[in-house]
This record gives sequence, C-alpha cells and structure tokens, in this order.
Amino acid sequence: MLATFRNILKIGFELPISDGELVKYNQDFFLDKSIQDELKQKGYAVRNLLQIEQIDNLKTDFFEILKREDSEIKDLFWNSGRPSSVVVRNMAKESVYKYVRPYLEQFFLPDQADLMGGVFVVKPPTDKSELNPHQDSSHVEEDQYMSVYAWCPLQDVTVNNGALHVVPGSHRFGNTQRSLNVPWQFDSYLDLLWKYSIPVEMKAGEVVFFDSATIHCSPANFSEQYRIAVNFFIKQKKADFLHYYVGDETSKGKVEKFLVDMSFFYDKEFEKRPTEEYPKKGEEVFKNLKLNSQKVEAWCRIGAGFI
Repeated sequence: MLATFRNILKIGFELPISDGELVKYNQDFFLDKSIQDELKQKGYAVRNLLQIEQIDNLKTDFFEILKREDSEIKDLFWNSGRPSSVVVRNMAKESVYKYVRPYLEQFFLPDQADLMGGVFVVKPPTDKSELNPHQDSSHVEEDQYMSVYAWCPLQDVTVNNGALHVVPGSHRFGNTQRSLNVPWQFDSYLDLLWKYSIPVEMKAGEVVFFDSATIHCSPANFSEQYRIAVNFFIKQKKADFLHYYVGDETSKGKVEKFLVDMSFFYDKEFEKRPTEEYPKKGEEVFKNLKLNSQKVEAWCRIGAGFI
C-alpha cells in the first residue's frame, strides 16, 4: 500500500500548499511560538484556556437561550450564529465575548490580533447530532494572513459525546474561498474525510486552535447531556475581514469578496448577497481544485504523515 501511494505522488498528487508557500506562518501572531509551529505542521494545537467559573457562566447563559422558543434548538447540531432570531444570535455573542475573549487575548501578541467574535456550538444528546466534515468560512486572504478558530468544550469531550475531529494537514489542501454561499469542493468526499479524521479528546476548558482552513467534523452525541462548546474567530489585525460570495449576479467562474464586519453575521440575513453598506473588494477566479477520490485520499495520507 505504501508503495502504491508513493507512486501516486510521483504522478503529481502533492499537497497544493507546500511548506514554502505557508508564508503567513512566518509572521509573528501567537505569543507562544510553539502553538504557531504546531498549527503550521498539523493544522491544530491544544492548550488550556478557561477555569470552572467561566465554564459555569457560559453554561448558565446557554441554558437561558435554550428556554427561548426562538432558539431553534432541536435534535440536530446547533450553532448559535445560525438561528433566524437576531436576539438569540446576539445573546450568544455577548456571553461568549464576555467570558472567553479576555482569556483568548493572552495567547496573542499585543496589537497583532483581532478577536472578532464567537458562537456556541452544541450537540443535543441525539443520534442526529453528527456534523459532517467541513471547513469553516474563510474571512481573510489565507495565502497572505493568519486566521484561526478557537474551539473550547464546556465539559470533557470524547468520541461518545461528540468530540471534535480534525483531518491533519488539511489546512494545506488549497480551498481558500469558503462561505455558506460558495459550494464546498470536498462535499463528494465525506467518507474519505471521515476515514482520515482523528478525534481531539479534551478536558472542559481546554482549547483547540485550528487553522481556519482545517477540515473538521464530529460524531453524534450518544451521552445523556448536551455537548456544549464555544468557537471563536481570530485574525491578524492587518488583514481585511472578508465574506466570499457566489450568486446569480457573480461573473461565471469567479468568487466575489466583500468587506464586512461582525454585525453582518449577527444582525443581517448573512446568507443573502451583502447590501451596499458592505463594499465589494473585488472578484477572484474560483480556484477549482479538480478533485477526485485518488487525489483526496493521497492528500489525506500525506497530511497525516503516512507517506
């Protein structure tokens, strides 16, 4: 099998983003350089973040949201940034900002990071709460600037209750134009991505920083309690905060870029084309990765260090 994949490499299935092209990692961002080194190599890094007081406050706020009829929490995976209710989105935002942001700030160099905002990401205790492999939205020009998500569980997480899984090295797969409005190029390869994903089992209050391009997923929650976590987006201060968009008005073969702020996601209908209050930065040619199963599996194996 190893020889087979070495032959695959010989015919051109190298990772789209080489070590030399990860120039954004040459810029100081984290206070602890070892975190940045781990992110560059694997796409993720785990550290300690919250104490019991912050965890309890966040849980209290979540269960207050849960009482609301407009929370839209049912049997499926729930992200507090997605409900139609602006009130719910902002209740969650204020809680995560208050209890998480001050502790995240300590990980980054002064005046280098924008801690933009966060959400609750919750799995009800049902067999329908699985979240398939995906990439979160890209909000910067990722070939130039650092951006990460910080994912923190409010209880110990294992495979049984829906621990985060990552596909190591997938931050180098080259899919940099991402949002709910841009079709996801890896959507036909979910089984392969599940196969190469690995669990990140964590204690309550730990945080996993992951490159914003890292593919991740989580199995269903088979425990008897809600699996509650928070997810926070951080970017380099000098990077524009962007929203990538493809719609009927977009030129064929292109992706539009809009300059937005966090209010676009908390207060607006963010799945629609941005209104005139959000300037258009321009268009990019859509970076078609021309995927097939052989290529995706080769990338996964390289990223995981099997080759």
